[in-house]
Amino acid sequence: MVDDSGSMKRENRSKHLDGLSQRITSITTRVVPDDEGIELRFINQSTTAAMSKPTSEEVSQIIQQTPFLGWTEIGLNLRKKVLEDIVYKPLRENNLKRPVLVSIITDGHPQGIRKSRERRSTLKEAILECGKVLEKYGYKRDGELLSHIILYPLLTKIVVRFQISQIGNDQEAEGFLNDLRDDSELDDVLYI
Repeated sequence: MVDDSGSMKRENRSKHLDGLSQRITSITTRVVPDDEGIELRFINQSTTAAMSKPTSEEVSQIIQQTPFLGWTEIGLNLRKKVLEDIVYKPLRENNLKRPVLVSIITDGHPQGIRKSRERRSTLKEAILECGKVLEKYGYKRDGELLSHIILYPLLTKIVVRFQISQIGNDQEAEGFLNDLRDDSELDDVLYI
């Protein structure tokens, strides 16, 4: 999930975002089967068909065309655009075929418009909620399968993991990420 908030226009952050996104896409697409790929999601921008299984070059084109407007509702949009579409729906349909690595790239801390439900704790709550949903569908929180067969036997210990990269040097963002890093409830699930 990519931060496309207005603050990404500052200090060449969008260019750094483009480079980091290309590297993540390049590495990730090397370890999945040919018919699979990444799913690109933005915090603010609506999801389009072009964001499903794009190449590194396509990711770059999409990012370069991004207007970078809006707020940083990371947790709310993680639930809505990533977890619901990529994890929960396949779980409900008994169709989760492979482990999911959710990579979040941001320059800031959670922030929404006035009266937004986004809070500093929303991202953490979404990550913990994901663990509960996985348990509901027969997976232990550590990823070990209780009653399902997974197609990637070497990765059966991993079902969903989260990774966050910071672009820029926003002190509030750094404090937010440090709080997440130091939170024992997120050990082994979130990497910063």
